[in-house]
Amino acid sequence: MWVEEVQYLPIKSKLNNSNHQPSSSTKYTKLRSFFRKANTFLGTGSLFFASMLWITPAIKKISQIYKKNNFDIVVSTFGPPAAHIIGHYVKKRHKEIFWVADYRDLWSDGHLFESKGIFSRLERYIEKKYTASCDLLTVVSEPLKLTLENKLGKPTFVIENGFDIDEYSLKSMSANLKTSKVRMVYTGTVLEKQNPLSLFEALSELSKQQKNIDKKIEVIFYSLSFQYINSLIERFRVSKIVTIKPYLPRKEILNIQKEADALIFLDWNDPKVSGILTNKIFEYMYSGTLILAIGSDKRTIASDLIEEVGVGVYLGNSVSSIKDVIKKMLNAEQLSYSPNPEILKKYTREALAAKLIQLIIQRADSNKNNQ
Repeated sequence: MWVEEVQYLPIKSKLNNSNHQPSSSTKYTKLRSFFRKANTFLGTGSLFFASMLWITPAIKKISQIYKKNNFDIVVSTFGPPAAHIIGHYVKKRHKEIFWVADYRDLWSDGHLFESKGIFSRLERYIEKKYTASCDLLTVVSEPLKLTLENKLGKPTFVIENGFDIDEYSLKSMSANLKTSKVRMVYTGTVLEKQNPLSLFEALSELSKQQKNIDKKIEVIFYSLSFQYINSLIERFRVSKIVTIKPYLPRKEILNIQKEADALIFLDWNDPKVSGILTNKIFEYMYSGTLILAIGSDKRTIASDLIEEVGVGVYLGNSVSSIKDVIKKMLNAEQLSYSPNPEILKKYTREALAAKLIQLIIQRADSNKNNQ
């Protein structure tokens, strides 16, 4: 296997290769932040992503590769939307290729960049047009499967996110807590529709009820969401308990997850995105650490999965439930943690790849029979 780099944004390359790396990187980050804010304000959704500039050079590169190696299958993964548009044109030029259009998130109706008015209608039209010729449509969960089938009118199949077993050397799967300070950890960005307020409220109440609680517990956010988390720390006056640390390389983050006493999973508090299963949940599930699903008023597919696998508990937005679990951790009480290895095996990258290959074979045979 090899990887071909196809640059699409010259300004990013020039800035990042500048002799003044830190300030150049900051310029690019500020520029990206400006366009994202403009996108949110105008409600353009995914229509003006910079990655659209990637389409033409990527198609050119794929054509060059195809001349040397006549590949049979193309898999495009959303996002960004440019990936599916490229898949469409590759399929158009080479009709014999089997094209898999894969969704890790929704395109139109997406939770990260919402489109409004005429932009929403245009985005839906573009999505339907550029996925119409795909041979196989895949998505991460059953709720999103139903959404896509209703919207695109094509049979859709579920290929979940998962984890690479080679990245993990599992510690003993036990819920026995360490005798030192209890450590609760969150890793990743805190998005708009993820709600940590109940967690902060629970920590605030506990800090008032128990003296020197900061000597017994620490809550660490390894995140780029400094401004938002800091505002909550100040609002709930929990600076002695909650800290923010810069996001670290993946290997370090995986080790931090394993060494924590509990992992905080901020669930989606919006019915529109309750079917999303991010890669984070699978990282957490295989860490060997108890997961606390917090932030959703109702159970979601993610919180159900956590309890089905036996790796955590759903606490939702119940401040009292969150406090009860934290108290149990502080008292070193046994918590329910009994991972089901058979279910976990279903979500290894190897198992998911085998599932996808089997689907491709079935759909390819079906397409031949229908010709």
